[in-house]
Amino acid sequence: QLSYSNFDNLGQGPHYWQLPEVYQGDKVGSYGGKLKYTISYVAGPRGTLLEEADVQIIGNDITLVARQTWQRRQQGSRESKQFEIIFREEYWKRPDGMPANREHLMMVLADLDDILIQASYSTEMISSSISDISMDIAVPNYSGLA
Repeated sequence: QLSYSNFDNLGQGPHYWQLPEVYQGDKVGSYGGKLKYTISYVAGPRGTLLEEADVQIIGNDITLVARQTWQRRQQGSRESKQFEIIFREEYWKRPDGMPANREHLMMVLADLDDILIQASYSTEMISSSISDISMDIAVPNYSGLA
């Protein structure tokens, strides 16, 4: 689990977790698989909810975004949510809101520079943490029956 609680020094956001290098490079084998993670956060009582993309993936000079609808409680309470984002084009959009196509998604996954996961959900954040991160990746299964 990774936690952050010094949002006063960052401004009102939005802010994102940047996944480490193991999630970069050629990830075409993730097509059809899932990115899973858990977010927990506490927002202050006076902030405004931020309606940003839950995940951004960036590669080959292309950015795609994914959102999941979830009902957040009032400000000032602790929120915790498990996310599952599927690497299929119907779950992704371009930042301008237009749908992504398979070519866009495959180009991003072929040379993935960054996966950014939303860390701040309010203009007044107290703390945020991310845990249980996993990403499905297909690998060749050599049966020895060649």
